[in-house]
Amino acid sequence: MVSIEIPRTIESEGTTLYVIECTLENNRITQTRRRFSEFLALKTNLLRLYNTSSFPFQLPSKTLFKVTDETKEKRRVQLSNFLNDLVQKEEWRDNIYVREFLSLPNSYFKRLRNNQNVNFSLGKKRSIANSSEWLQLANEVRTLIQTGRTQLFAKQTLEARMILVGLQSKLQSLDPIPQDSLGAGELSKRKNMLVGFKRDYSELNSLLNELSRSSPQEESKPRLFNTRRVLGGPEPETDSTRPLENNELLQSQQMIMQTQDQKIEELRSAIQRQRELGTIINQEIGEQNELIDELDDQLDVSTDKMNIARQKVSKVLR
Repeated sequence: MVSIEIPRTIESEGTTLYVIECTLENNRITQTRRRFSEFLALKTNLLRLYNTSSFPFQLPSKTLFKVTDETKEKRRVQLSNFLNDLVQKEEWRDNIYVREFLSLPNSYFKRLRNNQNVNFSLGKKRSIANSSEWLQLANEVRTLIQTGRTQLFAKQTLEARMILVGLQSKLQSLDPIPQDSLGAGELSKRKNMLVGFKRDYSELNSLLNELSRSSPQEESKPRLFNTRRVLGGPEPETDSTRPLENNELLQSQQMIMQTQDQKIEELRSAIQRQRELGTIINQEIGEQNELIDELDDQLDVSTDKMNIARQKVSKVLR
């Protein structure tokens, strides 16, 4: 599991950067630096990606006042907690926005999930106290199976994957079956039900994997880059895009466009500041010119007075 720490902040060109250190397996450490505004952008991208307005993680609030050292320290701690909470949630962490933000390899979370034993070991096991609770949970499992099947038929692989993760932990909680006041016939019925649930889960998981590897997805993948270049051929894939799936490629292009928009906005702000600075300099030059003109006028008056005084002195001396 990745462990995240923000040990310090640094100042660069008047901007506070939060130094993010990710400790991976084998104690390997990656480091990246992010502005506070980039944390806010990450939240916006995730809400847009999952099409929801509910965000289960807490970010520090923005301030209209000058950011003090105390505020930076509080943000450092809160942002560290935010990132650690985020990477603990499988349904939120495995996407291009989080991986790019933390500078993690494209397949990192997939490898992590595989290492956690896909065979009914994910999730926290729920304690079942009696046969009534078992039956209630079995109904939840049946509903999840139906929902997952619907999502897969609609080729909504991301939603289906999230459903299967929850289904996996619930199936783990159904075994063993509580035997309080159950007859032999009812117990046998529930065992058969559990076997059927596991078989359905296995089929759904296989279908999900097949959809992820299916040719339509691979065929549609290059279309994101088929912009018809000068020679008429599609733009070739690069090392950075080749390992990405179709939805991840779309996310990547959206992120690139958002970054470009942000840079354009920053450039526009810089030009506006230069224009305002030019206006101020022009006003200052105008004021200085007025002072010089006044000084010239005063010099002319003083010169005239000196000439008159000389004439009077000359008359007296005669």
